[in-house]
Amino acid sequence: MSVSNFIGILSGSFGSRFNLVSILPSFILFIFLFALIFSWDETPLVIPTLDTLISKINTLDLKESVLIFTAIIIFSVITHPLQTRLVRIFEGYWSKHKLIVLFTNIGVQIQRYKRKELAKKPSKWELREYYPEEKLLLPTSLGNVLKAAENIAGRRYGLNTVAIWPRLYPLVSENLRNILDDQRNQLDVAIRFCAVFVISTISSFIYYICIVYTVSINDFPFNFILSNISINNYPFNLYIIITLAIKYSLWLIIPFVSALLAWLSYKGAISAALVYGKSMQTAFDLHRFDLLKALHLPLPSNLEKEKEDNYDLTDFFLLGHLKNFSYLHSNEDIQDDGSTNTK
Repeated sequence: MSVSNFIGILSGSFGSRFNLVSILPSFILFIFLFALIFSWDETPLVIPTLDTLISKINTLDLKESVLIFTAIIIFSVITHPLQTRLVRIFEGYWSKHKLIVLFTNIGVQIQRYKRKELAKKPSKWELREYYPEEKLLLPTSLGNVLKAAENIAGRRYGLNTVAIWPRLYPLVSENLRNILDDQRNQLDVAIRFCAVFVISTISSFIYYICIVYTVSINDFPFNFILSNISINNYPFNLYIIITLAIKYSLWLIIPFVSALLAWLSYKGAISAALVYGKSMQTAFDLHRFDLLKALHLPLPSNLEKEKEDNYDLTDFFLLGHLKNFSYLHSNEDIQDDGSTNTK
């Protein structure tokens, strides 16, 4: 069995969302990290080269290739359930640790400034779609876009989007569900790739530091520096570091490109969040009455009555507040003996 056949069998065993959201970004991350490791020659004090990487790849046999891809699959399976948590982190729902709270407050202040600047523009639709009301601001642009979409989708009808969406989503039409799923996949893929490129940026920058350190031992042996008292001082050592950093600055292209890709992925996530938010609003517009029918609740006669009833419904789902709802059953739900059909 070839490596390509093995990969096809394994990837075909999972759903398209898992392959797109988990396996593909994990594959990119593993390949990137392996490229960094394999490009470094085993000989001490030798900087990495592309030829070394190519020669290492050519020596990989089937067992090693299968082992690498199996590791990618295992990593993808383990991290896939954490996707929701990853999205929450990029939204700005962070830890309550004092240091983290400090960064959260700084982020909120930056977003508050951006919101005020956007509010000065004549067109208010951007402010409505990019930011919630000021008291609900989150420290990231992505979080504010999604928060704004949540507020617009349900609040117009007196519904809490977070509480109602898991109950409304199964009732949306097939066409709209396909659109929502596609847009959600785009959002999750963009966030996952952003995380991958952030990790790649950090690891490649550390890789660059290791290169500078390695060549400093080659070009300027420590015994040479220590034996020259006149040059054994901080300015000279700093001069060596700066000189070598400039000499091998070409390696900085890797973390720079990776950081650029992380930024583009984050911008892509914001764009996907905007489109996903609009589709979520559409789902509430078209199918909120389907939810009432599924719950056997009467339909409201006007928007004011709808909001009043939905406030009670939201409190019931979100907070557990009990209310004596009046149910409305159709003839199909009533049996000949007068009992209700629970199917």
